[in-house]
Amino acid sequence: MIDKIRFYRMYLQDYLLLGTKILDILGNEDEVALQLGVPVAKIREALNKLREGLKILKANLRTEELARLDNRRDDAWMCFYHLVLSQVRCMDDEVREHAHKLEVLIRMPEKAYS
Repeated sequence: MIDKIRFYRMYLQDYLLLGTKILDILGNEDEVALQLGVPVAKIREALNKLREGLKILKANLRTEELARLDNRRDDAWMCFYHLVLSQVRCMDDEVREHAHKLEVLIRMPEKAYS
């Protein structure tokens, strides 16, 4: 028994795989004798659109991931920055001295964090 394809459950990658498999099967047949020219052309066109859509989707996912990683880096930097500022006010002289050296490095003009 052949199961029906549930297209509503498919993802973009599944459509691409299905179309590629169909083209492989139809490529083994004689297009002219079976009059498959138009359907094969439509499938190729649809696959090209799907490939372009996947490129855009992957680019968007990379952009979102970079933005998320950038936010994490900013959060880590601010955490470190506030830790150094808190240690500048520490009661221990040695800790305060080292924290002050770090603060000077952090506040260098080319870093401009405040």
